[in-house]
Amino acid sequence: MNSLFLCIAFIAAAVLWAAFCEFRNDNPRDAKLLAGVGTGSMIAGLGAWLT
Repeated sequence: MNSLFLCIAFIAAAVLWAAFCEFRNDNPRDAKLLAGVGTGSMIAGLGAWLT
């Protein structure tokens, strides 16, 4: 189960990296959307892993 939550956190990190790339390409709307999804997923994955 712990590996599942870590995988969720790593996928969220990849989404945050995509948000950074969108931000650098001057596409702020998609960057904000991806940043919100990635941050929420990372908090959920790491929170579930730590409990």
